[in-house]
Order: sequence, then C-alpha cells, then structure tokens
Amino acid sequence: MALAERGNELTAIQALRAGAADYLPKRLLTPSRLKSALDRAFVALDRSMPEARAAATKRRAAAPLATGQPTITGYEIIRTLSESEKAVVYLAESRALGTEVALKVSKIPCEDRAKQALAREYQAILAVHDPAVVRIFDHGIEDGYEYLAMEYFPHGDLKARMQVGVTESEALRFLEKIGSALAVVHRAGLLHRDLKPPNVMLRESDNVVLIDFGLARLLDVSHHSTYTGVLRGSPYYMSPEQALGEKLDPRSDLYSLGVIFHEMLTGRKPFMGNSAMEVLQ
Repeated sequence: MALAERGNELTAIQALRAGAADYLPKRLLTPSRLKSALDRAFVALDRSMPEARAAATKRRAAAPLATGQPTITGYEIIRTLSESEKAVVYLAESRALGTEVALKVSKIPCEDRAKQALAREYQAILAVHDPAVVRIFDHGIEDGYEYLAMEYFPHGDLKARMQVGVTESEALRFLEKIGSALAVVHRAGLLHRDLKPPNVMLRESDNVVLIDFGLARLLDVSHHSTYTGVLRGSPYYMSPEQALGEKLDPRSDLYSLGVIFHEMLTGRKPFMGNSAMEVLQ
C-alpha cells in the first residue's frame, strides 16, 4: 500500500509496478477510503498467494491457537467476550455487515472436515429460522482455525441476570419463553443438549434467544448421547439419561430447563458436588 504526500500519475504507476496493492494520495485519504483499500488489498493477497497461505495454515495448525487476538479476514476484533477450553468468543465488527457480531474462534487446529466442530454448530443453527435461536452470519477457516460469526447480544445472558436476582413472576416468564424456544428447536428436529443459563441470551425486551448448538443432535438419530469415557454437556444441568449415555429425546432438554427454573427460584442448583462425577451421582 503506497501513501503519497506528493505525487502524480507517474508515481502512481511506479508504485503499482513495484508491487503496491493500491496508491493513495494523502490529501484525498479518508478513514473509509483507507478501509476499503485495505479490504481490497487483503482479498487480492488471498487470491494471489494460495500456496503461501496453505503453507502458513499447515505450519500454524501444528499448535493450538496462541494467546492474543487472532486475525480474521473481514472482521475487526474489539474485545474478548468469553473463553472456554475449546474456543474464544470475541466482540467484533463485521466489515461486510457494518455491525457488531459475536465471533467464535476455535482454539483447536482444524485438520480435516470431520473435526470441524463449529461447522456442525453452523449447520445445526441453519436448520432453525426463528427469533428464539441465534442468527448465524458466517463460517470459515482462517490460518487453520475455525470461526463462526453470530448475532451479538449487548444485554447479556440469563446467568448474569440471575446473579442480580429474579422475582417469581420473572422466573415464570423466563420458564415460558425458554420452553417456547425449545419447542421451536425440537420441531426443527434438534436436541440442544447443553441448555444452561449462559446459553440463554436476552434481547432488550427480555425475550430469550438460545445459543451454543455445539452439542446439538438430530432427534431421529439413534446413536447414544456421548462416547464412552467422554462427558459432553454441563453436569449441573445434564439429565440423568444424558449422563448415562442413553438415547435422548426432548425430555432431556426439559430436564435442563427444570434445573434452570429451580435455580432462578432458589438461587442455587438442585445438585452440588466437588467434581462433575459427584454432581452426576
């Protein structure tokens, strides 16, 4: 990218021949013009260097995502919203949409399609078209790591709301709204399998939105709910049949909703323990 204090058509031609992606006279430079030029430059770089990008992806995929904010083409990361063992969720600005999004980036290298956990979540959410389920905007792989761009909820989640306390009438309203949201998911042929307060987001109107479909499964699939020795889900909210790895139906999600309702009314979970296994036992 060439920025010129003084110049003319000749210097512009010389800059482009030397390999510059664009030539910008400083007197005409504006933030929007610079942003557009950089976007075009990144796209051109991606198209002109496929082999170099493939080699870089292979090198970076050899190790987990390093600490610090990643670079995802088309998004400007603002800050970290949350982090788990497997992924980080950032607040980001989407250049294409011109709005803020929640950008979920995997911390685990994506070596093949069978291991693309966010791709499965992406497909699950696409199966449901309802305001009670988070909107999905984009899915891709950058430098060997998956990312998922979703609707951002500035009003936070049910967990934060519960920490300041909810009344009995509010708890009943949330129970009804979450139950209606689950009905939408179940009618679409899905089980959520990880319903818990952090996965229930709130709109300004206090309407609820379900997020995090990473463990969602089709209702008509006859496999067991987990793999031997692998606990999938949140122990405090997990149904007994899910903990035992048995075949699940919508009642498993309703059990999780019952635990949330108990917690809203009493301020505590019905089953506690010093470890996940103690809770499940």
